Amino acid sequence: MTKLEEQRDLTKGIYFTFGYHQSDFLNSKYRQSVSDDNISRELGYYVGMTYQYNPFIFDFTYFRSIFSTDELPNNYYGSSTKIWHTGVELSACLNLLPDVRILNPHIGVGYEWSYLRTPPKDSDNRDIKKVSQVGTSSPIWIAGINIQLSRFFALNGRYKATFLSDSDNYQLALGIMFTFDFPK
Repeated sequence: MTKLEEQRDLTKGIYFTFGYHQSDFLNSKYRQSVSDDNISRELGYYVGMTYQYNPFIFDFTYFRSIFSTDELPNNYYGSSTKIWHTGVELSACLNLLPDVRILNPHIGVGYEWSYLRTPPKDSDNRDIKKVSQVGTSSPIWIAGINIQLSRFFALNGRYKATFLSDSDNYQLALGIMFTFDFPK
């Protein structure tokens, strides 16, 4: 068995993933609003599934990055309005060191179907009279690393950025991967 085949046997299968997610936008108005503390970043998250068949990594992920602001027009929105960057992505990556046991850097491409929106009325924002939404879907490129601690558990980190898009953004995702695919 080659080292690649050994590594494939160690990591192949379906993994469940979850962790921290944060979007950031590259336009000057957003940057100035963050700098002036008019927009605050809050805890974001992602959940998904990863299929590994070394040297390939395929992902399906749901993500939500959350922001809040007091600077939206009060006749439409309540105070401290939440803004969500929400979406799903489908991607394929190539492991750059497919025969290395623990460290798996990878690059890839995918597509994210996403949008920015204010949430509908809820118990926290009863004053909201209007829900606004703008699409941010785009092709993405990915650079990441998986640290395969065992057959069943790995840490992962990814940098994702849009390309060929009018709504340029990038995202950071840090989390864990685990599987219930125990050896027979």
